[in-house]
Amino acid sequence: MNTLFVYFLFVGAALAQADQTWVTVYRNAKQSCNSSINLDLPTDKAYYQLNVLVENNDVTKNMDFYLWGNLKLEKWQTSNGQQNKYSIYSDCAYGEDMGYYDSSKCIDFVPNYISWDEARTICSTKYDGMLKDVLNEKDTLYLGKYSGNTEYWIGLREIWTNESVFAWDRGLNNAMQSYKLSDYNLWPNGQLPTIDKTKKCVAMANSTWFLDDCASKKVFICQRASQALAVGKYRFLPSNCVGDTYNVKIQVSPDTSPELP
Repeated sequence: MNTLFVYFLFVGAALAQADQTWVTVYRNAKQSCNSSINLDLPTDKAYYQLNVLVENNDVTKNMDFYLWGNLKLEKWQTSNGQQNKYSIYSDCAYGEDMGYYDSSKCIDFVPNYISWDEARTICSTKYDGMLKDVLNEKDTLYLGKYSGNTEYWIGLREIWTNESVFAWDRGLNNAMQSYKLSDYNLWPNGQLPTIDKTKKCVAMANSTWFLDDCASKKVFICQRASQALAVGKYRFLPSNCVGDTYNVKIQVSPDTSPELP
């Protein structure tokens, strides 16, 4: 297997080890096996994950949970084996599976070597997003940590060579967003490179931007907006509970990086 592919394949696991913030919204040490759990998602902030945590024992070892009676929750055991966990994630984990970045962005490192325009098309049509932008120090630190010295396309390109006018990709169905040198940038020494009519697309490596031929083949990063869990009532129904009662706790998190089992 290609080394780069292996590297990108395990990025998601690395991202998932970030510290989590959890808020307990329901707890019952003697929840009836025959009853549903009903709760309202808090409205104080956006939440992106929900975990139903059940003490693992003979009563609950084969249990499943269903949201609103028809959506089966993902299940695994915690690392110590003491709890079964049933989870709902933000939309990053559904459809075309993407990794997690922050509370506003889903992201995917795509290990396919293609041109800038081809990368833009894939990000727009497959992920309903765009090539990754780099707008601040947080973006730079994140990308540098997980991409190292790999060269990859980002969403910036030159659109008017004679005036060195650049713009950010915002998806095929949206106008590109203009970029100014006074904006955050990672050009060497903070200066635009010398005009080269053969190099109009921007790539990144080692936390530095550089121009390259748009037809060059590189890996790339797609990004799209994330959506929080829907606000409202949640109803959970257990199945295969083989006793009278069980110990349960439900938590929600404003973080988008999923916690590893």
